[in-house]
Amino acid sequence: MASFAARSLARQAQPGAPALNGVSLEVEDRRIAALLGPPGTGKSALLRAIAGLDPLDRGEVLIDGMSVINRPAHERRIGLVFQDLALFETQTAGENVAFGMHARGWDEERCALQAEELLGHIGLADHADRPVSELSPEARCRVALARAIAPRPDLLLLDEPASTLGELQRGLWRDLLGDLLHDFGITALVATQDVREAATFADSVAVFVRGRVLQFGPTARILASPSSTIVADLVGYQRLLEGVWRDGELYEEGVGSLPGPAMPPIEPTATAMVHPSAMFAIPAEQDLGTGLVGTVERAIPDGPSWRVRLRLDAASARSVTSRWEWDLTPPAIGTRLAIVVVPGTMRFFTSSGYAVDRHPRAAHRRVERPAPTPEADPAAPEPETPAEASNDHLNGNGHANGNGHGGAFEESAPLELPEPGAFEMPRPESAALD
Repeated sequence: MASFAARSLARQAQPGAPALNGVSLEVEDRRIAALLGPPGTGKSALLRAIAGLDPLDRGEVLIDGMSVINRPAHERRIGLVFQDLALFETQTAGENVAFGMHARGWDEERCALQAEELLGHIGLADHADRPVSELSPEARCRVALARAIAPRPDLLLLDEPASTLGELQRGLWRDLLGDLLHDFGITALVATQDVREAATFADSVAVFVRGRVLQFGPTARILASPSSTIVADLVGYQRLLEGVWRDGELYEEGVGSLPGPAMPPIEPTATAMVHPSAMFAIPAEQDLGTGLVGTVERAIPDGPSWRVRLRLDAASARSVTSRWEWDLTPPAIGTRLAIVVVPGTMRFFTSSGYAVDRHPRAAHRRVERPAPTPEADPAAPEPETPAEASNDHLNGNGHANGNGHGGAFEESAPLELPEPGAFEMPRPESAALD
């Protein structure tokens, strides 16, 4: 296998095809990256351009540091699994798996042995002689993946291959896909609109909206520290407070207040967002002093426990979902409950949509080093600049992110905020095409 890098990939919008706007990202050898974004934002266009199926206006595609931009698709050693799988319906599972190896000129015996080994590895050894038209949707996904792996490509691209599966099958598919890619040591880029899918198997995530990468880095960092409200919306965060700073706290009239971050506020207003997994509802009389209270609109079973949807303010339509683990009996509709947030999990964003600690003004701030004094110890280390003190401008592999600011936007590219919920992910069983 090999490492992969895309550098400043750009393509003007064509009828029916989204534009690519300076896309840059890297995937280390034998690692898996997820391209996470809603439908219609250019994920398929990006994969097709990387594979050489569609032209680019500018940019470089590098495999193991070598540019393949001038090579035709069949010479790039890149495998691609399409959304519709593109299987040969009249052929057997074994014949489908062997197709790519035949195209590479492998002899018949080698193709047969490799196909048999792969079908066994994906649990379809007994289906080798069955036409793929007779297989279940989940088994068809396995065959498509095995066919792409068989010729041993340097890079594997997968374009939402499980988009037609139901929720139960998707859960099984997530685990299988991650296990197979890691077992075979395959460098892969997987386009998905499912956050859970990305979290299950991806070493890193590139959040992709409107033809550009908004944030790229290790999966855990992206999920824990989204760089903007758009990214936070996409990975499932909720808007808990939208208010003004007062004495170090973010206050929203009719809702409540929360202590602000250690960094001084950059703007007079801000938004506080929290992931549902880090928010708990408790009886109002047990309020820990936050002043955040909501009214139960609905109780939703979640295994043996419950989730509750709470309206934050009678004058607004904004609601949030919280975990209810106080007891096994759900609270009645209309009950007032206090809201508790796990310490350290609240994320604050400026009115322009940037995470408070990733605002471009902070990223571009020039720091003057103090002149050394005669009494200074010559062996003492120099004070760190913000860039040296933090590796947020690097991705998880120690390389600079494509946008140069750890996923934050450039100052020259103003952030266009959607309406709340505009980028809400479709339900897992959705088969919406990119």
